[in-house]
Amino acid sequence: MDYELCVPAGKDYVYVQPKKDISSTRLPHQFARHAIELGNTHEICKALIDYRLVTSYSGAFDKYFFAYEHSTKMGLTRHWRAALVRRPENTELDFLETVMQNAGFSFRIFTDMDAARDWLAADSG
Repeated sequence: MDYELCVPAGKDYVYVQPKKDISSTRLPHQFARHAIELGNTHEICKALIDYRLVTSYSGAFDKYFFAYEHSTKMGLTRHWRAALVRRPENTELDFLETVMQNAGFSFRIFTDMDAARDWLAADSG
């Protein structure tokens, strides 16, 4: 499988870790759909997406279309909180944070895993 997907023991989020670089929309759509399904099965609406091992080569249009079209078609609701952790030099993902938030989703990008976990654990108010 091209990604790891699980609910870590004692955690209230779905953990996703792609295992290969993102060169098309196929892989992120696949793991997003499976993460939503797993979350729904466990009554969880939080995701921790670990991009530290990969690079995303998707363009701005792909990110915009994901936020405004594909996400809701996959079953992602505005109740979900998602934190994506990237390497500091991988700034190509930052536009995804902007479009996801503009589309009404609770989505943040981090370079520190602990900060991402803390944000997921915080009251969404």
